[in-house]
Amino acid sequence: MSDYIYPCVPQRPVDPVRDNAQNDLVLADYTYNGLLQALKNETLASTKDLIMPTRIQKKDEEQAYRAPDVFLMRLPDSNSATKKAPYALHQFLNAQDIQEERMPDQCKAIVRTILCVYNPDEQEGALMLLNFASRIRIHLLKSCVIGEKHEFELDKEAGLHFVCYPDDTAPYYAGEMISTWTMPPIQREVPEVWGENLKSPMPW
Repeated sequence: MSDYIYPCVPQRPVDPVRDNAQNDLVLADYTYNGLLQALKNETLASTKDLIMPTRIQKKDEEQAYRAPDVFLMRLPDSNSATKKAPYALHQFLNAQDIQEERMPDQCKAIVRTILCVYNPDEQEGALMLLNFASRIRIHLLKSCVIGEKHEFELDKEAGLHFVCYPDDTAPYYAGEMISTWTMPPIQREVPEVWGENLKSPMPW
C-alpha cells in the first residue's frame, strides 16, 4: 500500500466569536421591516400611558380614551385616517448602501413618522400633538439604539426633525417626524483560504 497521504478538504477552524455572531444574524431582523417593527415597539413603550380621546362615532356615544395605536407603512383602511386617531404611522422612505474599497460599509435608512390626534378643543388638541411628539422624541434621543439586538442606531448628525401640519383640520391635528437610522451593512462575501491550517501535504 502506498504511503501517499491524500489531501483532505480544507476545514475552517472553529471561531466561537464569529460563529455566535453569525447565529445572531439569524435571530435578529436586520431588514427594513425589522427597523419599522423596532420603531413600533419603541413608540408603544414610550406612549403606553399617554391616554388621549378618540373620535365619537355616534351622537349617543360616550367619549372614549386610549393610548395611541401604531401602524406600519399604511393604515389598514386609507379611508379611516381620522377614525383611527390617535395613532402613529411609521413609513419607510428610502435607504442607501455604500460599499467603498478600504472603507467600512454603510447603510442609512430614512423613516417618516406621521402623528395624528383628536380633540374637540382646538388648543388642547394642538398641545396634545406636541406632547405626543415629545414623548417619542425624548425616548429615541435617550436610547439612540433600538432593536432586539440593538442593531439600529439613530443618526445624530442627520438629526431628528418634527413639523406640525399648518392646515386647519380641527378637531384632528397632525404632524410628522423624520429620522435617519444606521443599519447593519451587508458584508461582502470573500473566499477564505485556510491552507495554512492544513496538516496534510497538498499534491501541488
